[in-house]
Amino acid sequence: MKSFLLVLLLLNTINAQWVSDSTINNPICTAADYQRNPQLTTDGNGGAIIVWEDRRTFSNQQDLYAQLINSDGYIQWTNDGIIVSTETDDQVTPQIISDGNGGAIIVWQDNRSGNANIYTQRINNNGSAQWTANGIPVCTAANQQFEPKLISDGNSGAIIVWKDYRSGFGYDIYAQRVDANGNMLWQSDGVVICSAVNEQSAQQIISDGADGAIIVWQDKRASDFDLYAQRIDENGNPLWIIDGVELCDEGNNQSSPVMISDGAGGAIIVWHDVRNGTDMDIFAQRINSNGNKLWIAEGVSICEETGNQTAPQITNDGNDGAVMVWTDYRSGDANLYSQSVNPSGNVLWTLDGIEICTANYNQSEPQIISDESGNAIIVWQDHRQQYEDDIYAQRINNSGNILWSVNGVPVSVPALDQSLPQLIFSENYNVIIAWEDRRSSDYDIYASMVDSSGNLTGDPVSVHDENKLPASFELYQNYPNPFNPSTKIRFSIPSVTLSEVEGSLVTLKIYDVLGNLVATLVNENKPAGKYEFEFNSNSHSGLSGIRELSSGIYFYRLQAGSFVETKKMILIR
Repeated sequence: MKSFLLVLLLLNTINAQWVSDSTINNPICTAADYQRNPQLTTDGNGGAIIVWEDRRTFSNQQDLYAQLINSDGYIQWTNDGIIVSTETDDQVTPQIISDGNGGAIIVWQDNRSGNANIYTQRINNNGSAQWTANGIPVCTAANQQFEPKLISDGNSGAIIVWKDYRSGFGYDIYAQRVDANGNMLWQSDGVVICSAVNEQSAQQIISDGADGAIIVWQDKRASDFDLYAQRIDENGNPLWIIDGVELCDEGNNQSSPVMISDGAGGAIIVWHDVRNGTDMDIFAQRINSNGNKLWIAEGVSICEETGNQTAPQITNDGNDGAVMVWTDYRSGDANLYSQSVNPSGNVLWTLDGIEICTANYNQSEPQIISDESGNAIIVWQDHRQQYEDDIYAQRINNSGNILWSVNGVPVSVPALDQSLPQLIFSENYNVIIAWEDRRSSDYDIYASMVDSSGNLTGDPVSVHDENKLPASFELYQNYPNPFNPSTKIRFSIPSVTLSEVEGSLVTLKIYDVLGNLVATLVNENKPAGKYEFEFNSNSHSGLSGIRELSSGIYFYRLQAGSFVETKKMILIR
């Protein structure tokens, strides 16, 4: 009965904990040394599972850690994340997908043997590893394997593709399928997707809608990079011609392809293209489930403006077409432009694309997803402040109309650099964005949730106009909550005319569920203003000899003049 009541109390305590201040955001990991290259996927319930490269153990070794932040913005696993792999040498380039059951499957490039191989791990919703600790081998063939990508196999497993140097004569493309129990289902060390001469690389993979996959890559079999694709069934058998069907072999290079499903068993692919000379342009193609091209032979022109157009990204438009975004140098600086194409290959918006952001200096690393209505949300790394990078976002509807502020809304703008943003759709038109963050000089991992109006969801945690005094008393929810071992408590005292209130005695005290006083954080006269105090459950001068508190519910109570307010907080060991 006590356990049931505790669960009810916990449920009733939880309030939205996302931070609405773009200078603060939500820390995911602030462990020692660098944390970089975050990737994220849905937890199936409006939250996100985030994985990243982590140097906390040895400054010259990359490990992998992960964290779950739920739809309310509460961290769910161990502070600073659970271990995915801390094997010897480097584990890098993680990729992550949902396992369909609230957990995730992660794949990465692993150097534990001295060569780069491919490993994978599945973690459940509680952050527990489901396969062998530190991951299981997907491919440990001779020489090196790099840059794995993966998709769900539709049955709580995954299909994984990578760039492979086992031949010693050039990179090839291989793939493997792993089931929900960690068993490799295809040939040991993977099935060959393409082993043509010279280099095949920059591989991408999507589901074919029939338990198999479509894979696309850039291919140097004819000296310049061209584009090829292959479809495989659920058993790893190629369904198109050996070594893939040609998508584009125009002059010079076609490279960096990305793709989405066309909703009919085929794919829409976009890439940057140097067919017109030294400048890069953006082209696209659609193929059906048989590998046949559905648009003009060498692809539809998306943008051929002056200067380079690079790094395209793509998402669905909700009508079996696509929306693309890319980095564009037509003005000299790097800006962002976007275009939409329908299922027939007709571009729908302004010739050469609409402006997403043309703010000063450079905007780069765009990522794009679509919401339930076919609108697109774009996030990017923004250098408009000249000396540091920030994170901005924009939303456009399927008519190409900008829905948020011109040049985007700020997602994260504290000091120093915020970079390499990634995003997923949450629920109720919200998106969760994660990035690497250098506000503390070393890189950490931060995240925020942005709503359909372009606002960061959650409670404010600071005010930056020091001359503006609060208009009312406020006791804010502690952050983080739940916490271990420390949390911050903020409150505001207004500027009022009642002398018996302004500048009067202020107390902030912590109590346990039985009403026993645990700590006194404040007990003094305070003028009008905004305040923040940290409570450490392990050691605090107000604990009257108690060195460490046990898990459970505690209450913090603010009293200032006639104002009294109490809130709950949760300590989890």
